[in-house]
Amino acid sequence: MKVAYFDCFSGASGDMILGALINAGGNLESLAQSLRCVPIKGYSLKKRRKTVHGIAATSMQIKVEKKHTHLHRTFHDIKTLIEKSSLPDQVRSRSIEAFEKIARAEAKIHRKTIRTIHFHEVGAIDAVIDVVGAMLLVEQLGIDKIYCSKMTLGTGEIECMHGILPVPAPATVEILKGVPVKRTNIEAELTTPTGAAILTTLTSRFDYFPSLTISRTGYGTGTRELKERPNVLRVIIGDTETNTTDDVEKESIAVISCEIDDMNPEVYGYVSEKLFALGCVDVHLIPIQMKKGRPGVILEALAKKGIVRNVVNFILKETSTFGVKVNELERFCLPRKVVVVQTPFGKIKAKAGMMGGKVIKVIPEYESVKEAAISTGTPFIAVYFKTIKEIEKRFFG
Repeated sequence: MKVAYFDCFSGASGDMILGALINAGGNLESLAQSLRCVPIKGYSLKKRRKTVHGIAATSMQIKVEKKHTHLHRTFHDIKTLIEKSSLPDQVRSRSIEAFEKIARAEAKIHRKTIRTIHFHEVGAIDAVIDVVGAMLLVEQLGIDKIYCSKMTLGTGEIECMHGILPVPAPATVEILKGVPVKRTNIEAELTTPTGAAILTTLTSRFDYFPSLTISRTGYGTGTRELKERPNVLRVIIGDTETNTTDDVEKESIAVISCEIDDMNPEVYGYVSEKLFALGCVDVHLIPIQMKKGRPGVILEALAKKGIVRNVVNFILKETSTFGVKVNELERFCLPRKVVVVQTPFGKIKAKAGMMGGKVIKVIPEYESVKEAAISTGTPFIAVYFKTIKEIEKRFFG
């Protein structure tokens, strides 16, 4: 299995990711050819060799014609552009997932819905090239799995169309929920929303360096120059042996729980919704019998280490409990990827589980099935079972 490790010691942005993958062996001509199937015009893509603090790196430059520089797009606009293209299925699904992350982050920050928000940085042509280009290069290089270091953040302030904002930018913080980060005293935006969205979409596990035989490395740089360190992103690519045991991913997770017997049942729905919004992996409500014969509920939330304190504070603030328990456990997960299945009701997303480098199970995504059922006026169960049949034909036929 070919794996890649992104070493984000100076952060990550879209152009740095492109530069690192090109520097590691990606073919620019092939990339440019593949990008032409996305119906956007008015740009040129060039690479430039650059030495940063003594490190030979690649700088990717996307030049946009003036008449296109102020183009604003919604998430729906971008999704439509990508869906209408002839990009490979996985490139399309990953690109849409990355843009959706940014759109949801912006929508939450501005208190709008994902359908109504208009954002500018993401709508720009260069962001489309960054995101789709990164997904294309990963496929071009034959990378099966991606790991990443902690995300490095800067400090200070940045000026944008909304005025002066703190670094890291609000959208970056929102996208990186549940991801291990480290902050520096460097006054610069080291990790951008686009860089965060690309890597959180691609990465199987953060803060983990896999065992591998290194075959190549690549360095990508942005436009900013830093005094404190080289402003480069490093990608290390190599091969690792896989088997049905080692292929399963292990990660640490916290179980935050409490028992409640004196709270209005209507509150549980609100609490569960907010816990998921905080970044919890799952939330459980388990009925129990408590002291004095009272019926009660165990409220249990599964969360990654980076958000445990936020989850604890929320439960103590928003429920009637006076205390919570936190247990740290290890969980084993199948590596997974999002696939898009073509059905009579349109394209439906599904989650594919891998073992030994092979797909062993594929499950339709609830929200995608629901959307297709509503848009076509078809019963949910009919869409679901038809999707299962298409999955069986494609993956297990």
